[in-house]
Amino acid sequence: MEAGGRQWCCGVVNNSAGTTDGKKDRSIEFVLSAAKEALEDAALAVESLATRRAAVVVGCSKGGITSLAQRHERFRETHDLGVLSDFLDNFVPSAPATALARQYKVAGPTITISTACAAGSHSIIEAANLIKEGRADVALTGATEASLHPLIFSSYDNMGVLAKRNGDCQSCCRPFDSKRTGFAPAEGSAVFLLEEAECAQSRGAIPYAFVTAGGRGGDAFHITNLSEDGSGIARIISDTLSRASLYPEDIDYVNAHGTGTIRNDVVETRALKLAFGEHARRMPVSSTKGATGHLLGAAGSVEAAICALAIRDGCVPPTLHLTDPDPECDLDYVPGKERAVEIRRAMTLSFGFGGQIGVLVLSRGGNH
Repeated sequence: MEAGGRQWCCGVVNNSAGTTDGKKDRSIEFVLSAAKEALEDAALAVESLATRRAAVVVGCSKGGITSLAQRHERFRETHDLGVLSDFLDNFVPSAPATALARQYKVAGPTITISTACAAGSHSIIEAANLIKEGRADVALTGATEASLHPLIFSSYDNMGVLAKRNGDCQSCCRPFDSKRTGFAPAEGSAVFLLEEAECAQSRGAIPYAFVTAGGRGGDAFHITNLSEDGSGIARIISDTLSRASLYPEDIDYVNAHGTGTIRNDVVETRALKLAFGEHARRMPVSSTKGATGHLLGAAGSVEAAICALAIRDGCVPPTLHLTDPDPECDLDYVPGKERAVEIRRAMTLSFGFGGQIGVLVLSRGGNH
């Protein structure tokens, strides 16, 4: 893909966990910490963001829900409205993007994407489109999530999608395994510096990967389930490849959404077979959620970071805790141990409740 006749690239990838200072919600602390690391790694002068055509695009599915719940408890105890005085700074989903723009005095587009568990990949796609369209030449983008709270756990438990511990919390998330029971929620952030290729080259920056294609779509089938035959996912994958003039065989690795839920792992397998045909059986596919947990709205950005590093290092990350594959999940899911593979292009998939779908393709070089 090109922007104004020039390729655009992903300048740097970072994943950070951060800590709270007691004033900002953890989701904000996470994204500020990750962005700081990204800028340092990219050797980009932070003051330049105030003068360049810069943008901020951040995904966050729930905002500062843990801070809001804590403040609500204090309000119930004290009846002091003052505990809610920082509502706009902490609790709304747009707060992380706003805080990041303020931190670096970014006067360009500041956008929040809140498309459930597809928010991370959708944010990167939106930021890349801003550069392609000439509306920005650099963007801080990614996603953040900090919603580990009993209220959220209870909601997911009522849906029947949480992994059961069964005495072993470390391996309770088992994507594509016959003994899988659900996903393990997690929190954190990953931030990318996306930069127009000529701008990056002019200052000697070396990209981890190039953003080659992105697709966003919906599978309006059910609030928590995807179409049984995988056709909704397959349609978005095929459309994304077609618009980028790519063939299924051009993808060397897929980072699957692979949450470890009983139903959707099978649906994703069916979708990959529909979209990739015979290549689906030759192509390594893995889910990294067995290692990271499911970062919900931040999952797509963290998994995009993993894809960029996989391209750089020529190494496919494994699907951890996959010891007894489900017969219906019969693709090459790289169980247990990483694998050395030359990766020209990697695809990461993200699905959110409500049928949100994100497809992102990263490559080793703009057209390679």
